[in-house]
Amino acid sequence: MPLPQPVTSTSSQTFRSWLNHRRAHVLNRSRVTSLAVYVLAATLLLSLTANLNAWADNTRLRRINQSRTQSPALLRALRSSLNKDSFGNASHLVIVAGHAIWRGCNSTDWTHEDNWDLQEHQKGTGSSRAFYSHIEKGVSLLNADPSAILLFSGGITRPGHQTQSEAQSYLALAQQTSLLPQWSRTARPARVFTEDYALDSFQNLFFSIMRFHELAIASGRSGRSSWPSKITVVGFEMKKRRFLELHRHALRWSEDRFDYVGVDFLDTVDKELGWKGEEAYGYRPYASDLYGCHGELEEKRVIRNPYARVAPYALTNPELVALIEWCPPISDSFASHQLFPGPLPWDSL
Repeated sequence: MPLPQPVTSTSSQTFRSWLNHRRAHVLNRSRVTSLAVYVLAATLLLSLTANLNAWADNTRLRRINQSRTQSPALLRALRSSLNKDSFGNASHLVIVAGHAIWRGCNSTDWTHEDNWDLQEHQKGTGSSRAFYSHIEKGVSLLNADPSAILLFSGGITRPGHQTQSEAQSYLALAQQTSLLPQWSRTARPARVFTEDYALDSFQNLFFSIMRFHELAIASGRSGRSSWPSKITVVGFEMKKRRFLELHRHALRWSEDRFDYVGVDFLDTVDKELGWKGEEAYGYRPYASDLYGCHGELEEKRVIRNPYARVAPYALTNPELVALIEWCPPISDSFASHQLFPGPLPWDSL
């Protein structure tokens, strides 16, 4: 017969069994507790991120709302020099985009290239006639619509013209050829202004919107009425697709409140060369870099700013600072297509 187990051996096995059971129980509870901690931490992190995003959006919206009721001091100072009637009840922004600087030498022979500061690719193409046609069309649109203002847009883009912008030269040509009346010390043409800082087509559109806002605030406007309800751009027909599909899209401006009037070269050969150049040097680069802040488009802005001028719009349009500074990343494998994600004043127009 087998001998009975010693009492001490049975007790030891029972104790070990109990100890293993307790250890498993504790480990299971530990795993549950750790999982709960992880879940709680993740929830808190998501909540914090959501709150930070909401705070950022509220800050942007508050800035926009404040700007609607509190005009910057710089704009309030403009009121003394801006006749309210010169802005009128404007709601339709007509933009004539500049492409060169008229030297102002001879208004009776403005078609001659010697009277223009042209880039090499503009010479011998009938560009001066096309530029004047743009001016004529802009004035025609202004006269046809009492709610319109006309902005000639274009900065000081050429060395040797430190005090004259493309926009100012267009205005001067319109006055010299009697498309618009001359200014005097006591009177100026109603609803005609210049935007003197744009260095490319994207800035022609964006800066003109901000210039409209400057003038609206200076004339006593606020809220929605300080932004245009409609925009019409006058330029080369070949650039229509660039403005409609890229620039307007980048600014998230509604398509049903945007129009483009194309006036092209008269000569067929010039027109064909222009269309080829637009695809290679205009549309395609912007299709890869919507905001024009990288590579060749950024370099063009540097070249076209020989006097290192800085546009004032961050001061006069504080609600648009985030958009002014927006420059999404770009790489060899990723085009800069990301739209500005923040709120914009014209979202609710």
